[in-house]
Amino acid sequence: MLNLTKISYKHSHKMRQTEIFPILIDQEKINDYLWFQETLDEFKNKKKIFLRSRASFKNSLKVFINWSNSSDYKYSKSELLEQIQKVENALKNNKETLISIDSSIAECEDMIMRYSIFLGLKPS
Repeated sequence: MLNLTKISYKHSHKMRQTEIFPILIDQEKINDYLWFQETLDEFKNKKKIFLRSRASFKNSLKVFINWSNSSDYKYSKSELLEQIQKVENALKNNKETLISIDSSIAECEDMIMRYSIFLGLKPS
């Protein structure tokens, strides 16, 4: 009788462990899902910031180009051309960063969709 008790204890203990592990695995997936959602929000916010910066750079470039074409401009044309070059470089870097952000947004959205399917959720 003692051996049967040990076997049934081991069997019931093992069953409880296997019942708990799927819950832990699901919690890990839920945590990952939530992390991707938070990360997606961060990238979307960064994109807004970079788009605003881009608009500002474009406005500055337009003003500088107008000044460089104006005969009334009384300051150093070489410094103005240097500023134009700096703004053009900033626009180029901004564009590259926006491309990277868009790629990260797409990756997050893809992972959210995958986790939604795995967890049986409706994608938001």
